[in-house]
Amino acid sequence: MYDINMRNVKKGAWIYYLFIIVGVVFMFLMITIFINNQNNLKKMDKEVISTSVTTEKHYDDGEYEYLAIYHYQVNGQNYSCRDSSYSARPKNDNKVVYYEANNPQNCSLEKPGFSYVTLLSLIIPFVFIIIGIYNVIKQKQRVKVIEQLNKTGKLIKNIPYHLENSGVRVNDRPVKCLVVDYVLPSGSIVPLYSDLRYDKALFDKDGMVDLVIDENNPNNYFIDFEINRLSGNLPEDYNKGQFAKPNAENNLNNINTIDKVMPIIKNLQNNQTNNINQADNQSLNNQDSNQPH
Repeated sequence: MYDINMRNVKKGAWIYYLFIIVGVVFMFLMITIFINNQNNLKKMDKEVISTSVTTEKHYDDGEYEYLAIYHYQVNGQNYSCRDSSYSARPKNDNKVVYYEANNPQNCSLEKPGFSYVTLLSLIIPFVFIIIGIYNVIKQKQRVKVIEQLNKTGKLIKNIPYHLENSGVRVNDRPVKCLVVDYVLPSGSIVPLYSDLRYDKALFDKDGMVDLVIDENNPNNYFIDFEINRLSGNLPEDYNKGQFAKPNAENNLNNINTIDKVMPIIKNLQNNQTNNINQADNQSLNNQDSNQPH
């Protein structure tokens, strides 16, 4: 059994829970808006062809935009109905205007019913929900695999690694993963990718990572910065050269990342050393003062 920290993996699941929550809230809002619009459109029990079209011109971001206003008549009274959005060019063709017989000024250019815009507005949150559910299930399955590795996997410590971008961004920050190059008996190199580092941890002070792998199924493995046997590590747990060293470019990336933090660690170590030396000196002074003269 090993001391495996799955906090990073479980954190990834919470990100997809957020996908589900956003999708459900967005879908609820869109359904509410759709129902309200449909109830309003059902009141539009009459229709008429507009008699003329005028245009409002609006200057925005270096370009002109145009809003069409359709004029129509009901029982000799003049009314107007504004388009719902601006366009790049003026609209001059008359359109059908739907209006409420008891209140002709209540109008719409949209025909009552289910539109493509409405369908799209419902598909988008549905996609969010599906992506969230799929990845939450995937993350839970991943946790079960790691739990099984904890029972049957082989531990290999102190493996050189490099970082790669995963293509995923969270809060506009690229999420990276750790990569180790496993050398097969044939001499071929197979890259092994860690779980995405949602916890932002990208380095360890020794510059190495640890691996637990299923020797019967090498596709099942787990990579992290620190994995130890609960009963104490054995000599055979340490890497004996079956992993390739990172190339110069990837190694430089790791070094640059570590170099930003190592001065802080060294300062802390120096402070601890100074504190110990001061304590030792104080102890010697106390002993000297207690000596009989």
